[in-house]
Amino acid sequence: MTDLLLIATAGELDELLRGSRDRDLWLFKHSTRCGASAHALLELEEFLRAHGDEMEATVRLLEVPRQRELSDAVAERTGVRHHSPQLLVLRDGEVIWQASHWGIERPRLERALAGLARPEVETSEAAP
Repeated sequence: MTDLLLIATAGELDELLRGSRDRDLWLFKHSTRCGASAHALLELEEFLRAHGDEMEATVRLLEVPRQRELSDAVAERTGVRHHSPQLLVLRDGEVIWQASHWGIERPRLERALAGLARPEVETSEAAP
């Protein structure tokens, strides 16, 4: 299963955004005070248990409101207005998929995973 680890600093966020050039970043913004967010977290965890091993992605968690400044930094860097709960999928530092509130559900995440597969890189060997 892909681990759902907490982002600790703005520097780590910047590193993850740069890393999304090689590996998609799934960033989940979770509010510990919200029922919809608790439900979305359960949906995401269930999805990760089922599909985490096949994902070629980094998955990270940001806890709102405890990390509100970091959440604001995500909105600033991505240009996507803050929501909580919110799931952003980033590639090359750009948001390529997003969902919030009750839209974060396992079937929708499964469709996103299938639709967001990175293209295979073809290699050809030079003729002798």
